[in-house]
Amino acid sequence: MSVFKGELHEPELKYICVDYFCKPKSRDASTFFLSHCHADHMKGLYSSRYWNDQYINDLFKKSPEATLYCSPITALFVRNNPKIRIPEDRVQALEIGKHESICVWPNQEDAGSVEPYHVDVTLLPAGHCPGSVMFLFELPHLRVLFTGDFRADAKQISALKALHFSDNLRKDLDVVYLDNTFYSPIYEAFPSRKESLDALKELIKDWIEFRKDRLIKLTTSARFGSEFLFESLSKHFGKIHVEKDEYYNFYQHIPQLKETVTPHEKESGPIHSCFSYSTSSCCDVVKRGSANVRAIKPCALSFRAELLAKQGNVVRDNRGVFKVVYSCHSSYSEIKGILDYLNPRKVHFITSTQSKEYKYNDSESDIEEENSPDLAPKKFKGNCSGPTKLRLFQPVECVDNLSSCSEKEESSSQELSQNSLS
Repeated sequence: MSVFKGELHEPELKYICVDYFCKPKSRDASTFFLSHCHADHMKGLYSSRYWNDQYINDLFKKSPEATLYCSPITALFVRNNPKIRIPEDRVQALEIGKHESICVWPNQEDAGSVEPYHVDVTLLPAGHCPGSVMFLFELPHLRVLFTGDFRADAKQISALKALHFSDNLRKDLDVVYLDNTFYSPIYEAFPSRKESLDALKELIKDWIEFRKDRLIKLTTSARFGSEFLFESLSKHFGKIHVEKDEYYNFYQHIPQLKETVTPHEKESGPIHSCFSYSTSSCCDVVKRGSANVRAIKPCALSFRAELLAKQGNVVRDNRGVFKVVYSCHSSYSEIKGILDYLNPRKVHFITSTQSKEYKYNDSESDIEEENSPDLAPKKFKGNCSGPTKLRLFQPVECVDNLSSCSEKEESSSQELSQNSLS
């Protein structure tokens, strides 16, 4: 769960707000970035029982320069979400992997007394859900990476062009705003997505193989994020039944996802993921308690290291639901490897119960803990003795889509292309 309040700590990046659309603590922004379409990163972008969108709508009305930047897929989701009211022409899609120079205007309060400035921005694939990206902000004397939510390892990160110079040397990062969801030894490692998918396929096949009337109720932990599963499962078991509003508002606009799901029960195979977030219900054929329905939930939070060691990738809870380990966030060991490779001078946690900050201590060559993060180890070792000249890991073949890179699987989105090192 993101607890980030949108404002970057660096004064050089003022008037920029990331993944937060409620009224900020200090100054209004003019330039907004959205890493992906999960609710905890969209606070204030639409009204809900927890927040309202009055602030952001008023700001966009009075500030003609106000703009929201995101990936092409996220832009589709935003423009087709009936709850979001900001003008479509103020939602700007940036190509993933392409270096862009963006003009950041002062807010209404400072207009006339402060000059606009330009910042170089590159979107990097985050491997979390469709359209999810990381943001690399670059100024002449500052380089900041905002990960949003992500699933990657050091090998995949090392193969991204934007994080390296033309001679393949790694760029020095001043600050990383980091998804630390599973940055704890209790989540030491997760299976690869391919391993999780194989376990899921076996669980489905075992249930439906000998009886055609048997069905699968596939419950996902978020509105978006399981589309990699949908794409792969549909190739083996037919189209997945999804809720109508989800299909017409989102899936039908993405060709490679449109062919994997259907809003019509009669067109689907045995798998149903038709849970409605608005009505908290599913279609009639998979109502709870049906004897011919097997309930499966891909998730990660339950799978601590000790549980994985004892019971493997699949467990059955006391309600009869089969849980399959499947993570859209990097594990503890993956994050450690990424930090070792990137070697940033400072790290801000963005997804713990309170935002945390780590700093390098030059004299001891490590990261010094400032705020006693509940789940983090006391120190994270790293070399910080000036500019580093680290050579890359051997670039992998399929770095365009982080969600399947390490398994060399087929990319699930043509949007995530041309991002690997040549």
